[in-house]
Amino acid sequence: MDKAEDFKPNQAQQWFINALLALMQKKPFNEIQVKELSKKADLDRRTFYRYFKSKEEVLSLHCRVVIEDFAKKILNKSELSFQAVTVSYFQLWHDHIDFLKLLKQNNMIYFFADRMDQLIYEHVSLKVKPYMTGVNLDHKTRYHFFYGFGGLWHVLNRWISEEPRETPEEMGQIILEYITEIYHSLEPASGKYSGTVAGY
Repeated sequence: MDKAEDFKPNQAQQWFINALLALMQKKPFNEIQVKELSKKADLDRRTFYRYFKSKEEVLSLHCRVVIEDFAKKILNKSELSFQAVTVSYFQLWHDHIDFLKLLKQNNMIYFFADRMDQLIYEHVSLKVKPYMTGVNLDHKTRYHFFYGFGGLWHVLNRWISEEPRETPEEMGQIILEYITEIYHSLEPASGKYSGTVAGY
């Protein structure tokens, strides 16, 4: 697939992101002040408020960067099957496992979870939809989408606590096998199966 243009924070924004993540390793998020965040980034508060209204906006921007990486991983695949998207999802979090653990350490998994579905949906619409021939992202499809990624999110929260963890490829196969079993359990008595796992 052709690569869509990547979103990247500007240099000052990235310095604030790096500073925030570094501070979160040492103290709770709710104790971090804009003054020390600016000092850590080696920038002044005026520069901070030029780009952000709060430290939460800094974290939100990094969440967007992470989801942009997810869109890029999907577009780098040669196909858009359910398994390929699932593998991309776990590859994403394999690459950003330190950020996920940092959120968990700060009791802020909810912060990403509250934004994840909408961020992913928006980026699927903008970047991946042109390659999804025959798929209409209508209101019903949105429910399908949020249902699917809600399940992946809960599996992810279990996966990050495992040591050693399964590879993204192994997780893709595990999820695919489960979805296939569910579909087959819903087959009529005739045994004919008309659905497609990739269309889940």
